[in-house]
This record gives sequence, C-alpha cells and structure tokens, in this order.
Amino acid sequence: MRCRFTEGVKLVRNRHGKEVVSVGTLIFDRLPRITIDDIFTYTDENDREITYTPIAISVKRALNGKPIITEVAV
Repeated sequence: MRCRFTEGVKLVRNRHGKEVVSVGTLIFDRLPRITIDDIFTYTDENDREITYTPIAISVKRALNGKPIITEVAV
C-alpha cells in the first residue's frame, strides 16, 4: 500500500493502555484494512527495508464522519 512515513519519537498508548515510545507514523489515505497484528515493511530513499509492528491505530475523520486518513504509530 502507498503511504507516507513520518519519523519522530513520541509517547503513545498501546492496546493494553501502557505508554510506549513510537519511532514513527505511517499515514494512509482514508481507511485501509489494517489491524494491530499486521507487519509493515518500509523501503526508504536509500533502498533500506525496515520492518515495523503497529503500536496504535487512529482514524482522523472529517466533520461529516467520513475517514480522511489513518495513522499507524510504529
């Protein structure tokens, strides 16, 4: 899937409610079928492949309730 990867360290809550450190965010258009058990492989500009597991998934919605983007903290 096509996405944007934004690097940056931040604290997020995992599915168990604990605060954990996220090293980046994968940003997808609208609402793709993504679960917390998926594994993502990202290829950067230098053709390095990095594998991530999701920590948290959040959906940003417009005022009418339709999904605009999905953010996956990794």
